[in-house]
Amino acid sequence: MVWDMGTRSSKPQKQAHVLMLGLDSSGKTTLLYKLKFNENVWTVQTVGFNVESLDTDRSSLALILWDIGGQRKMRSYWKHFYPDAAGVLFVVDSWDQKRLEEAHKELHRALHHEALWGIPLVVLANKQDLAGALSAGALCEKLDLRRVLKPGQNPMRAEGNPHPALCVPLTLYAQRAAPPPPSTAPARPAFPVCTADSSRK
Repeated sequence: MVWDMGTRSSKPQKQAHVLMLGLDSSGKTTLLYKLKFNENVWTVQTVGFNVESLDTDRSSLALILWDIGGQRKMRSYWKHFYPDAAGVLFVVDSWDQKRLEEAHKELHRALHHEALWGIPLVVLANKQDLAGALSAGALCEKLDLRRVLKPGQNPMRAEGNPHPALCVPLTLYAQRAAPPPPSTAPARPAFPVCTADSSRK
């Protein structure tokens, strides 16, 4: 869902609102400012949300990235941001395997919300530079990502630490899956699982 916000410029810029979700300390805020300024910015734990505009190589489109706090008490507020979402970027700390089950639970809880049915998804395996971090492929299995795809589809994996900003706009234009009836699991287009290094040890 990409729409015209009605700016007064001669070429109104379309905006796509992308939600950055994930557990606390997964690296969402650091990633947000890395994408915005292309530099590592020291951050503190987000209480509430951060929002930044990110221009793409398509001059007519700007991504509005919403970094929503991932603490347990904040997750109940995620759903209030779903109706306006054009895409979801779910960030996972691929090194902290003790919290993968928790990440799995919150990811699937979000994707089963009716407002996100068929919405393009990017899963980011963050902190790949840390010893013991799970690969993108292993993370696909741990998070049971095939459950949220159409039958016969597989997740696309973008290995080699690609810049996540390259993945997000592509999925926004992926063909959206039709919302499934309530009795079936949500379906969505195939999505990339990107990798990224942490900015600090």
